[in-house]
Formats: sequence, C-alpha cells, structure tokens
Amino acid sequence: MKNKDIILHTEKINISALKEFNTYTDYFLAVLEDKTTLNDGIHLKLVNLYYATPKGYLKLRISAKDKGIELLERAEHKTLFERFSKEEKMDNNLIFFESFNGQSYSNSPKYIYEKMLEMGYGDKYTFVWSYKGDLEIPGNPIIVNGSNTEYFKYLAGAKYWVNNSTFPVEQKQKKGIYIQTWHGTPLKRLGFDIQVKNPKINWHHLNKESKNWNFLISANRYSTNIFKRAFKFNNKILEVGYPSNDIFYSKDDEFKRSLKEKFICTDKKIILYAPKFRDDDVDENGNYYFNMKLDLKKLYDKFKDEYVLIIKTHYIVSNLIEINENIKDFVYNFSDYDDIHELFLISDILITDYSSVFFDFAHSKNPILYFVPDFERYKTEVRGFYIDMEEDLPGPIIRDNDKLIWAIENIEDIKKEFKDSYEVFYEKYCSIGQGNASKKVVDAFINRWIR
Repeated sequence: MKNKDIILHTEKINISALKEFNTYTDYFLAVLEDKTTLNDGIHLKLVNLYYATPKGYLKLRISAKDKGIELLERAEHKTLFERFSKEEKMDNNLIFFESFNGQSYSNSPKYIYEKMLEMGYGDKYTFVWSYKGDLEIPGNPIIVNGSNTEYFKYLAGAKYWVNNSTFPVEQKQKKGIYIQTWHGTPLKRLGFDIQVKNPKINWHHLNKESKNWNFLISANRYSTNIFKRAFKFNNKILEVGYPSNDIFYSKDDEFKRSLKEKFICTDKKIILYAPKFRDDDVDENGNYYFNMKLDLKKLYDKFKDEYVLIIKTHYIVSNLIEINENIKDFVYNFSDYDDIHELFLISDILITDYSSVFFDFAHSKNPILYFVPDFERYKTEVRGFYIDMEEDLPGPIIRDNDKLIWAIENIEDIKKEFKDSYEVFYEKYCSIGQGNASKKVVDAFINRWIR
C-alpha cells in the first residue's frame, strides 16, 4: 500500500459461535463479498472468508472473488460427498467414470468403458459417466454433471471409480476401489519431483488424492518409476500400457477413412498442432489467453494445396482461437473435440511443444516436430523436464516459423534423420500394450476386484 495509514476494513466477529463443526461448509462463519481495496492504485474485488479450524482457531482469508467462490464450492462439494457417504448404501455393481474433470468423453476411461461394453459387462453393471459435453455416449449410462447434487450422490454410492485426473473430493469410501488411469507419459516433473519454485503450481490436492488410489495404470517402466516417487504411491501399478493407445492397433484403414470424412472431407494430408496449455499466459485481470506461436498465414501460403492444419488446444483456451476467414479452408479448430486419440489416428504430422501428447502419438510412428520458440525460458522457469529434449526426442527442436516450414517441406529427410532415435524412443515408451491394454485392465478389473 502507498499509504500505510489507510484502514481498508474493520469489523467485529462473534466468536461465541465456535464449536465442533460437522461439515466442511460449517467451517465458514462469514463471507463478505465485493470488498474493494487499493493495491498500488489498482482496485481489486476481494472476498473475506472467516472460518474456524477443527481445533477452534479463527482464520481470516482474503482472496480474489473467483478464488473465494471456488473455496466455498469446494467445501460444499466435500460436505455433499460426506452426507451421501453416510446416507447411501454402496452399490457393488456401480462403476463411476470420469475423464478430464468431466470435460470430455475420452482417454483411457473411455476405452476401458467401451471394452467392458464389448465384453458384455453392460448387463451386469451399472455405469455412471461424469460428462458436461453433448456427445451421445454408447451403452446408455447414467450421465451426471459435476456441478449438481446427483454427481456426489452417485460418486458416494459407487464401489468403483475410474478417472484419469482428480475428483473434487480428497477422500473415498473406505471400501471403495479407485482405478487411476492417469493421462500421459511424464515429460515435465510431477508432484514431489518438482524442483522449480513456482507459486502457480499447486500439487496439494493431487498429493492428497493419490493416497486414495488402489490401482494406477502405467504405459511403460519409465512412467512406473516416476509415478512411485512423484506421487509417493505404494499401491498396485498395472504396467500394461494406456488403454487409449489401443486405437493405433485395433482400428483398420476403413475406420481411419470414416474418421477423416467425419472431421474434414479431404484427400489432403493432415498436420495436427497440439501445444501445451500455458498457465502463465494470463492477463492483468487473471484471464487466460492463447498465444498463437504458429504463423498461420505463412503455413497457408506454403502448404494449402497439400495439407490441412488441425489445432487442438486445452479446453480452457479452446474458444479463444481466432482464425482469419481467408484461411478457414486450411486451418480447423478442433479444440472442443473430445478425443484427441482419434485426431492422432488421422494425422500425418504432429507439431507440439512441451505437451506429453507426443508419447502417445509416437505409437503411430508418424513424424513429430517440436516447435518451441520459448525453449530456453520454459525449461528453466517452469518445473523442469525428466528427459533431455535436445538429445532424447524422436524429432527436431525448432525455434522459429521459417525452420518449421523448412522441416515440413523436407519431412521425408526428417524421417530418415530421426529413424534410429525414433525406434529407440518407441521401444522405450510404446512397446507395452500394443492393442490389448484395455482388455488387460478389464480382465484385472473383473477377475481380481469385482468378484
């Protein structure tokens, strides 16, 4: 503050109401919204949250309004889950699926679920999907939305949870079984392995939730070793490959053609651009933006007759991409499409940066280009890498658009140059679960856990 004598807020709180609280929301004694303060000349919307701890101490937390609302919602969700855990009898034939916080019907939970349907288990078990999209999920499961009460009712009542990320609660029923599929082979450091101090990275929720996992799926021995250490995970790891990668081995050319016709009716080759979500691309108001690093006009001028370009970004910034009308027959924004593995299947070239999608895409054995104009800053300021990107990747590190265009023009030379390193990479990260990971998980699921 410029003037330390300014009193921004003062009030009395009646602490006689302190007692032994029974729910998370009971901890919050008062919520004072829309308090405006002066911070070096900038006006901020604040929420003052007064709450008591289980030991009776009174705390005051001042946060941005959105964060305050998030904290309250989280408390309400935990309270709902606790309530239903006491009220609902656990259903031993109920399986709860979620992928990426309910944002998509995709990834390994999708492929485990569809394998269960294929093997005839839909008649015996009741399936619930947490899903906020508009796709029609096969098998007629119960659909719930993470923001409504039904979500927590079914979550509390389900004997089995299958997820590739985290749930909004940090505990499960004591007799429940949690199958964590995770969602990629680690490139950037995870959990307790993170050495770079970055206030934007908070693994508190994940580290608490990982204690609930009974089983964790791994794509390779490299991932297994990291998961044990980074998550401090001591339960069973199923090193069978990711079910989501079965698509590379189980689908024929006719299926690929049908996908391509569904997405883009063209005979041209496809370049997929799938960059990492940058949590530091945020404006002064705390809103995320997407920084397009590709020169789309240059790519259009050079490759419009031979290729089309599909963009697949993180869902948080999916609606922030603007494509010029003049190049819309070349560039397609598929960021809202649920299943990136289906996009992998029809793509001839992948352009990415620090996203771990390239580990999965490598199952296709198609070329990968690493477009990283901010490489020097990112590798030192974010959270560190497990592998040496300049030595261990199956494709070139590219720092500017002109070199990217050259690489696409000379993609056959790139393939020859990286042929040996690609084979080494494939053997290390992709040689497990070549088409049968889903079945191995389901067999273990049925024979070991559900009987």
